[in-house]
Amino acid sequence: MLKEINLHSKTLPARHHLPRSSLSLMIQISRSEMNAKHNPGQFQKGLIPWNKGMRGLPSKGRMQDTQFRPGNQPANWKPVGSTRINVEGYVEIKIAEGKNKYRLLHREVWKQHHGSYPPRSHVLIFINGNRQDCDINNLKLVTRKELMAMNTVHRLPENLKKVIRLKGVLKRKINGK
Repeated sequence: MLKEINLHSKTLPARHHLPRSSLSLMIQISRSEMNAKHNPGQFQKGLIPWNKGMRGLPSKGRMQDTQFRPGNQPANWKPVGSTRINVEGYVEIKIAEGKNKYRLLHREVWKQHHGSYPPRSHVLIFINGNRQDCDINNLKLVTRKELMAMNTVHRLPENLKKVIRLKGVLKRKINGK
């Protein structure tokens, strides 16, 4: 009697009339039968899929008219050698096709004139302070220690150093630290 009832049919005439233990038994039998048989939604071994050898899905409607074709370039494409300015104000040059293929122009200019990039212990600075002026005469190689000394409070006049220190004291008093 239990094998005659199909649990997966839309109409289960006797399901709600069975006692709970019979219902759980029927579910266990149904599951074991499903595991023993082939699941109709499962892809059988050895079958060839309908889309074998196809690239992508078949186009429908206007989809084919509006897709990219081989050789098309996106609207924001730039050729190798083109420049851009990054968020920090440095000029970058495109060195190759692909993503993230930009390098800082002033480092490339330095490499062109000196044969290699500056060592990691040194940095390039712009003599006139303009980050977009990448002329070799505007670039200066300094050590990181020299750069720190250039940009520290100790190079300022004594009265200005005193004002900066007092400002720090005042901020700490206001913030309660």
